[in-house]
Amino acid sequence: MKFVMVALFFTACLLLPRLTDAHSIGQPPYFKVNGVFTDYYPVPSTSLDDFELPQDLANGQHFVGENLEFLIDETALPVPKETVEKTKFIWDFGDGVTAQGLKNTHTYTKPSTYFLSIKADSGEGFEPQLLQTTAINILPNKDYRLPKAVIEISGKQSGDPLLDVLEVDFKKEVTFDASKSDAGSSEITEYFWDLGDQTSKNYKTFTYLYKENPYAVFPLLRVKTKDGFIADSFVQLSDKNAYSDTTGNQNPITALPDWKILTVSALISLVLTATIFWGFKKITSKR
Repeated sequence: MKFVMVALFFTACLLLPRLTDAHSIGQPPYFKVNGVFTDYYPVPSTSLDDFELPQDLANGQHFVGENLEFLIDETALPVPKETVEKTKFIWDFGDGVTAQGLKNTHTYTKPSTYFLSIKADSGEGFEPQLLQTTAINILPNKDYRLPKAVIEISGKQSGDPLLDVLEVDFKKEVTFDASKSDAGSSEITEYFWDLGDQTSKNYKTFTYLYKENPYAVFPLLRVKTKDGFIADSFVQLSDKNAYSDTTGNQNPITALPDWKILTVSALISLVLTATIFWGFKKITSKR
């Protein structure tokens, strides 16, 4: 069993970049805002250790001055009830206000994108562990338009970053362009790129030559507006020359049949869910 888990883990590492913690792909949601479960955040991964990327995104519109209800649905948590009862849940709403418990209400006083985070503390001397991070957009009014991050790679855009893979020549400079991003009702003041190889840039448009051929890489773009709202997006790049020089075959990642992609995705989801359950139970148990 241990060998199988290790093999599946490395399969996940080969096909996907580093995933965010807690509510990962394949795990049912357990966090609610105003009675509605949160969705997966549209960007699942980053190559940067110090880049804050939320796990979930709050559904619906939420406004300044609104009394919001937040809930960890303990029936949906993949851990035993007795473990939940022994755990202290520490909340940070992202605006300097903190709280504890499974359920809280909060009112934001300024419009912005906030990252609400929750840590689990077993009370047994362990460092509290991150359980949940949720991005929530607090709008000034119902007509406010949020920004949209748009990535163009060497003149090409991707319709779906998971299915519409952009092929590039990693032996040459790649052009990254965020100029088609939409500022919404505000003005974009910051552009931040994670190029997928632990390198970051802060330009709207630039060229970059990867030092080593990554064969597949997942760059992401974050734009931030004058009003404090953010938008993230990502693309998947693959080497159009990978393996073709000697075999004439396609990149094995992009050439996988649909049924194999689904099978690998299911196995990855199983590993992630098991890992989350084991990790949460470990941090909330005695030494």
